[in-house]
Amino acid sequence: MESLIHKTIGTPSSHAGAIVSVLEGIETSFGVYRGTSIVPSISDPGYASVNVTKRLPAKEFDDFMIQVKAAAQTARSAFNSATESESKKLWRQLFGSRFGG
Repeated sequence: MESLIHKTIGTPSSHAGAIVSVLEGIETSFGVYRGTSIVPSISDPGYASVNVTKRLPAKEFDDFMIQVKAAAQTARSAFNSATESESKKLWRQLFGSRFGG
């Protein structure tokens, strides 16, 4: 996750924006691999020669990317919600019922 966040976070203006940026960035950068049985090489930000996905099974990567796509859509909807109550409802789908207390 550290490597994926490092590659995708950009310079968001809020915590919510950071979450959206990361999820959409992962989807944009790596979604093309979903269903291909290929796990892309993702380097460690501190050690560029280290591939952190070297031992990750393709099935696990695909499952992760399915979750990322759905989470990115939910996060974007929460971020763009017209009301705070709708936004909280959507964020709670991602972070659990206690989020936003």
